[in-house]
Amino acid sequence: MRASPPYLCRVVRFGVWRGAVAFVVLVDVGVMLGWAMSRDEPLSLSGIAVLGLVAIALVGMAVTLVWSRPVVLRWDGGQWWWTAESRRSAPSFDPAAARPCVIDVALDLGSWLMLRVRPAGMSPDRTLWLPVQRRGFGASWHGLRCALYAAPPPDNADVAEAGEAAQ
Repeated sequence: MRASPPYLCRVVRFGVWRGAVAFVVLVDVGVMLGWAMSRDEPLSLSGIAVLGLVAIALVGMAVTLVWSRPVVLRWDGGQWWWTAESRRSAPSFDPAAARPCVIDVALDLGSWLMLRVRPAGMSPDRTLWLPVQRRGFGASWHGLRCALYAAPPPDNADVAEAGEAAQ
């Protein structure tokens, strides 16, 4: 398999992701309210307080999941690089601020991807999840998918071993 050529993209649209998170939160809160209203006995004051706290916690978690900063991803043919843009800076790729990373496709729904970004030098617990949707990419969507699924180029040691084995 051939390696993908260099690729650069800016991920800024998160509408599908935000809609999905809002839908899940609304369904969860609706189920809790439905359960509370369908009981034969009314909930105690402490039960109502617990349900209220759970609903507030769900909304709070949803807010943290929905908030996403624009990200620039760059594939140089052998390594992925990422950098988060500040809201005040002009959209560009700053090599000084970029970090090498490993990107895996965790979920592929055709026009929507969930990417797992693992920056080099960070603990494995610091995995970044990046929702990416086709809208906003136009013709470059295919290039992103090619770069994500292309086999990385072989290491020099692998090439040397393959050459020795062939002789």
